[in-house]
Order: sequence, then structure tokens, then C-alpha cells
Amino acid sequence: MKKFFYVFIPIFAITLALPGCQKKQEPQVIVVHKPKSEKPRGIQSTGNYSQTMDMPWIGKKYKVETSRKADKSVNPVGEGNHRYYNNTIRIRVIRPDNTVFFDRTFTKADFQPYLDEAYLKRSVLLGIVPTEAQGDYLFLAASVGAPDALSDDFVPFTVKLSRMGDVSITRSSTIDEPSEGEGDEDGV
Repeated sequence: MKKFFYVFIPIFAITLALPGCQKKQEPQVIVVHKPKSEKPRGIQSTGNYSQTMDMPWIGKKYKVETSRKADKSVNPVGEGNHRYYNNTIRIRVIRPDNTVFFDRTFTKADFQPYLDEAYLKRSVLLGIVPTEAQGDYLFLAASVGAPDALSDDFVPFTVKLSRMGDVSITRSSTIDEPSEGEGDEDGV
């Protein structure tokens, strides 16, 4: 019986100790944060600006005034919280005697013949700036593209203004050089 006692006691002790050795299970707490909904921002604009540059042209110094404003009269582009107003860009060319030679407000519609419908729905008229004068022409670089300031998605154009006041628009391969003879040219 002594033998039984010596075998039984250690087995009994181990049996009692096993449940105490087991790792105690802690209840799992899962924290789920409520998704933050974007606050409606309303319709954004790419920013108004204006600048005046002196341009030597046809042997004289002309002033070229450029001003961009949000165009709230047309439907905005984009969707959800990422909607933007389109822009109008007014170009004025002033002679040395301060008379106005050219005054026109451009919209994205002026560049519509050169862009597909899907691109037009998500883009705005970004800018028009004078680049150079060559002979009888004043060249301006224009771009239509994504309104997000961090995007580099745009299509460059060259706007060519003749000394007679005629305007032609050409899709360009780069934003800063005239593209005479490139693409389809259309008098506007």
C-alpha cells in the first residue's frame, strides 16, 4: 500500500497542479475606431491670380495682363468632396501708348476640340501665360488638366496671337515652347 501511496500522491499532485499551470485566457478586447467621415468641403477653386508681364514685340514693349478667376457659372468638375470650379482666364495685351490691342476671356470650351469627353469632365483650364514673341506673333502657353495642385496631369497648348488680333490654338508637345506646325491648328 505504501507503494500505491507513493505513486498516487505525486499523480494526484500533478493532476491538481495542471489546471493552475495552464495559461489563463484573457478576454480579447478588440478596439475598432469609428471611421471618420470626410467633412464636406464644398466646391474648391484652383486659386485666382493676376500678373502683368512686359513683352518686346514688333519693335515695341507691350504689356500682357493675365488674370484667372473661378468660373461659377458652369458645372464644377470632379465628384464627392473633390469638386472644383472651372476657370476663366482673361488676356489683355496693351500697346505702349496704353491702348488695348487685345482683350479676350478664355474658357475650357476654347480647348474642347482637342480633348476627349472623359478628360473634359475631370479637367479645368489651369493657366495661360505669355512665353515669347517671334515676328508677327505673340505666343502664350496654356494648359488644361487636373485641378489638384499635387497632380502633374495636364495637356499643354500653344495660343498664337497675330499682330492683326487673330488667335489660333494648337495642342503642344511641351508647355513652354511654340508648336508651330504641330497638331491641328484652328482659328478661334
